Amino acid sequence: MKPYIPLTIFNNLTLISRRLIGDRCMVVFLNDVATSLYGLVNPLTEIRALASSACLDNALYMLLESFNIQEEYSKARQQLVGNGIVAVSTRTMPLLVIEAEKNNLDHEIVGSPVKYVDEAFEFYIPQLEYLIVKLLSLRLYGRTSLIWIYCPKHSR
Repeated sequence: MKPYIPLTIFNNLTLISRRLIGDRCMVVFLNDVATSLYGLVNPLTEIRALASSACLDNALYMLLESFNIQEEYSKARQQLVGNGIVAVSTRTMPLLVIEAEKNNLDHEIVGSPVKYVDEAFEFYIPQLEYLIVKLLSLRLYGRTSLIWIYCPKHSR
């Protein structure tokens, strides 16, 4: 089953990825986009991007430009630099959330992404195990699916 992600979103993510990779800048798409591509069909309510700290300004501008909201750059940059995260309305669904790489997990995600390629589309998502850990760290994993952990030492 193919994920339901609108064609315009695929186009935007591909455009961003191609432009930024040419500048040696990595942006990895998380949450709804990645979980859909891994097979969990959910409505797309947000586009969450994790940007390399080495090219944060460029990534932020390209993400905003791809959704035609670049006039929000100054305010969004101030929030991103101050808080490490910013949420920007695309004026339609979905919400655009941009995170700055800030810890070892983020560094691993940005450093070893999986390239999603489907015909004319290509962009980056995290490896499945990193995606699960990231969703758990954001307390979002429970809303998308259940996780069962079996520990033989402690089971009765």
